[in-house]
Amino acid sequence: MRLSCLAIALFSALAAQAQQSTAAARLKDLNVVATQVPKLDPNFFVHLDRAQFQQAVDNLQAGVSSLSDAEFYVGLAQLMAMSRDAHTSLILHDDGAATFGFLQYSLAFRWLDDGVFVTAAAAPYSQALGARLVAVGGVPIDQVVRRLAAIISYENDQWLHHMAEQ
Repeated sequence: MRLSCLAIALFSALAAQAQQSTAAARLKDLNVVATQVPKLDPNFFVHLDRAQFQQAVDNLQAGVSSLSDAEFYVGLAQLMAMSRDAHTSLILHDDGAATFGFLQYSLAFRWLDDGVFVTAAAAPYSQALGARLVAVGGVPIDQVVRRLAAIISYENDQWLHHMAEQ
């Protein structure tokens, strides 16, 4: 909970910036994730090698001016997710994330024993209610979740599935 609030506050502050971040602003954001988050989360390096984390930070820093906003913030989320601490994450599915080009759909999903299903939908999409989600952009849902696992901080499959619904 402690870092969830930090992540939400961090992303809200990031969203207040211009649509296209400058390299200097991105470096500031990267610095917060690289130096402050590990200090604030006593469990950050329990399942994570510091050298591996630093290499990932360096890789993201190398591309800071060539990445799109979405690519950069997915990179930040990947850094946070490396800790495998479900309380430490960067939220990419809220209004702040939309500022950086992350799409939000008027559908709600639920992971059940037999698959992922649409459980709520805005009026124009009501025909989707009850439908099983089998793929996204032609990618089977199991592969989609494996890809999302790189940016979702989770400690067990239940939490991964819950966050993947978002």
